[in-house]
Amino acid sequence: MGLWGIIPADLMSPDRKDDVIIILAELPLAPRRKKQALAEWAQCVGLGMTKEDYQKLLGINQPGV
Repeated sequence: MGLWGIIPADLMSPDRKDDVIIILAELPLAPRRKKQALAEWAQCVGLGMTKEDYQKLLGINQPGV
């Protein structure tokens, strides 16, 4: 899966991580595809993702939040 056509060009910056997560979370894609797209985006912008980022993407409630 490529990012082009999924993530707008203006979101190809590390400081737009939360916006990218919101956009991907709303797409009608399988969870595996969402995680893959987020990982590809992070690699393109030079940002590391955390377990919490992926949980936020998939709408998994985190204890203590």
